[in-house]
Amino acid sequence: MKMMLFSWFMAGLLVLIGVINGMTPFYGRKTSQFGISLPNGFQNSGKIRTLKFRFLSLNIVAVVILALPFLWLGNSASSETMAKWSAVYLMLICLFIF
Repeated sequence: MKMMLFSWFMAGLLVLIGVINGMTPFYGRKTSQFGISLPNGFQNSGKIRTLKFRFLSLNIVAVVILALPFLWLGNSASSETMAKWSAVYLMLICLFIF
């Protein structure tokens, strides 16, 4: 039971990190979106707004898909196996996201 709770916690934490990562263009400076400087006329354009929402939605979808194996690992028979593989998988996900 404890390992199942741990795996749900890890999956939820991963989704939370992905949502926060996807929201960075919304709370960042308007003059520099996605790492490039924008002139004043383009800071509130519809294309930039579309890119922001697409970035957020793709980030959420990718993180939910990446969080699914944590739920599968929570059903493993051995808690040592689950702890080992969840740590390895979490490090690989962090390398992939960042």
